[in-house]
Amino acid sequence: MHKRTVLPLTLIVLLSLVLSGCGAAETQAPEPAGTPTTPATQPATALPAETEAPTPEPEPIPCNIAFDSDRDGSREIYSMAADGSNQVNLTNNPADDFDPVWSPDGKQIAFVSNRESGAGGGQFIYTMQADGSEVTRVSTQADSKSPDWSPLGSQIAYSSMGEIYLVDMLAGTEVNLTSSPEPDEQPKFSPDGKQIAWLKGDENNRQLFVMNLDGSNGYQVTQGGKVNDAEWTVDGRIFT
Repeated sequence: MHKRTVLPLTLIVLLSLVLSGCGAAETQAPEPAGTPTTPATQPATALPAETEAPTPEPEPIPCNIAFDSDRDGSREIYSMAADGSNQVNLTNNPADDFDPVWSPDGKQIAFVSNRESGAGGGQFIYTMQADGSEVTRVSTQADSKSPDWSPLGSQIAYSSMGEIYLVDMLAGTEVNLTSSPEPDEQPKFSPDGKQIAWLKGDENNRQLFVMNLDGSNGYQVTQGGKVNDAEWTVDGRIFT
């Protein structure tokens, strides 16, 4: 038995309109003899369409890789193209420079260094331009490590002596976010820049926590075992 397909009323009406519009032109009766004809109306000349100004293309982010290596005797920060070519030593300093992190716009690199500075030696967080120029110390706490840029690029979180600090480079401030008796390390900004994930605890029981950008509402995410590292996904989840 053949099944009959019932078309919805809206589709039937639409098909009727389309078919009527696509039908042959209606045949008009010829003009009676002697009837004056009306001259054909000239079609209107189409005006040229206005063209919108092209939207400027955003400035491309350099597709380079930053890494550290001791190939020149001490640990230095290098950059290279994605295919491994054009390798450049960006730091060229007898001290150890390591743990590079690109800024979100690709114009700067944050890194850790134990170089001599105006305040003497010690391990601090520095920033530099992508070509290695304008090296600037941004942290004040000894044994600074694990820098991470905020999504907007105006803040850097880092850990020092078991505490998490937040540097606001526009405001010129540095705040301790944890002040905890337990070790706090490896801060990571969430994609929206409103939260920070970090690791709390000793070598035998290190767990993942999340807090607001001002250090409030900290809560534990993982249970049991030992967490060694954690990263945010682009949609705001965390994997460890």
